[in-house]
Amino acid sequence: MGFQILTDQAFSPKQRWIELTIPGAATGIVPFTPEGHEDRVGTFLNSSWEVDGLDRNYEELSAKGVQFSGPPERQP
Repeated sequence: MGFQILTDQAFSPKQRWIELTIPGAATGIVPFTPEGHEDRVGTFLNSSWEVDGLDRNYEELSAKGVQFSGPPERQP
């Protein structure tokens, strides 16, 4: 999805601390799984993203193999 790895290091004997940057943004993302929630890895992500050119971004990411449950829909 275009993220860049900022940090990837050991966090504990069982986990790594990974920070991803978003090119051109002042924010980033840390995909952290609390102990005891390992069964949730890869199951869902509750987030919102603001982008310019939503339809263009959808097409570009789809072409790169990112899977969506459906195309973007306008909502009231």
